[in-house]
Amino acid sequence: MRKCQSEKVIVNVEGCHVLSLDALVNAERRLKTHDCAEAVLRAYRAIEVATQVKLLEKGINPWKVEWAKITDYQELLDLLEYKDEGRAPKQLTLWNGLTVLDFFESRRLMDKIHDDLQFISQLRNNSKLEHGYSSINRENTKYVVSKTLKVVKTIIGSEEFPELSNLRIFNFDTE
Repeated sequence: MRKCQSEKVIVNVEGCHVLSLDALVNAERRLKTHDCAEAVLRAYRAIEVATQVKLLEKGINPWKVEWAKITDYQELLDLLEYKDEGRAPKQLTLWNGLTVLDFFESRRLMDKIHDDLQFISQLRNNSKLEHGYSSINRENTKYVVSKTLKVVKTIIGSEEFPELSNLRIFNFDTE
């Protein structure tokens, strides 16, 4: 993944989905130590990683986008509201990356995750560690961490990553 970020290459990312699980487990650990802002940041990062890996699987480097190499790229640029390739971003944000994936999923992906993703993003963005001045309470953090698992499963696809089905984290009832 590091090579993809620094160079205009696509490498085999088989097994890289585990990085999103690592971020999720890290989010859970942060939640258990009452570090809510860090837990939300880690949860958000899990979604970013899942999106980046999925884009790489589709032959799109999210850090060095080559728009002309993407099938129907002009239609995709129109969807993203860019007039032409010259004005399109060279790197994909999380939301742009998900819009690209949604384009390839016949506009079914975002319908499944939009509301959860919006909540997660807003909580992260308003946190003291990002762009805002709000603290994050434990209940919202629990919600974010559990919803992140759902979003990651939807992005990756449980059938393509069976480890997700066996994942047994986020048991908060005993705390």
